[in-house]
This record gives sequence, structure tokens and C-alpha cells, in this order.
Amino acid sequence: MRNKIQLLLLVMVPFFTLAQVDRSLLKGKIVADSLEVANVSVTNKTAGIVTMTDVKGDFRLMAKEKDTLVFSGINFHSSHLIVSYTHLADEDLTIRLSVKINVLDEIIVRPYTLTGNLETDMKKLKVKTIDINVKAAVAGLSAPQVKYSAVKEGMKSVLPTT
Repeated sequence: MRNKIQLLLLVMVPFFTLAQVDRSLLKGKIVADSLEVANVSVTNKTAGIVTMTDVKGDFRLMAKEKDTLVFSGINFHSSHLIVSYTHLADEDLTIRLSVKINVLDEIIVRPYTLTGNLETDMKKLKVKTIDINVKAAVAGLSAPQVKYSAVKEGMKSVLPTT
């Protein structure tokens, strides 16, 4: 049984090796309007090979004619390319990806109705100011050890646990 498995592996290895021999290095660049193209995934679905673009959008991938390449990124619509001889012969293969815009639903933060203007919003909120050096000295701590969080009705002191 063991000899049969070894024989099978011995026979199959050249086929796997030959299947990769006809692939050549495909170099390209991904471009997109006004967005960084770093870390865009480039997948050769036919061969099961995946690579990522660098900060300039450049990539290198083993491919052959009729391989299907998929270009995808979180900020882009996916794009497919079936490799042809001209793609392999081209030194400057450029792939343009279209930007995917994610529109989020409106959110409302309650109980405060904020305008987005800091001066106006600060006037609406009641905030107490205290000297943390005095509060720290009373507690027997140094000022950086004491944290405060402002709330609408007053101040809460939060002491570190030691």
C-alpha cells in the first residue's frame, strides 16, 4: 500500500510541476480615482494564486492565457480580467478600478441635539470645571493618577484601582 502511494506521488509531481511551467510573471498596476490602491487583492482564480498590491498599486502574479484574474478591495467594485496573450506581452498592464461609495443611514445622537458647531453646542451643555491638582492632593494622589469624566449634571471622579 505504501509503495502504491509513493508511486502515485512520483507520477503526479511532474504533472503539477508542468502545470505551473507555462505560467509567466504578469506585472501590472492598479489605478483608481483619488484613492490609495495599496493592499488591493489580486487573485488568479484559475491557478488559486493570490497577491496584494504595494503602496503604489503595483502587483506581480504568475498567469497564463485564459486565466481569470479578480481584483478586489474594500473601497472598490470588484473587476474581472481574462488574461490574453497581449496582457502577458504588455510591460505596463494597467487596471482601473471604480470606487465603491458606502452610503450610511442617518443617525441621531440623543439626548443632546448637537449642531456640529462647537461654540454653540458647548453653550447648551452644563459642564463644571475643577482643578485636578487640588482634587488629587485631597485624595493623596498625583494629578495624572486621577481621571475625570464630565457629565451633564456634574462631575464624577474615577480613581485608579491599585
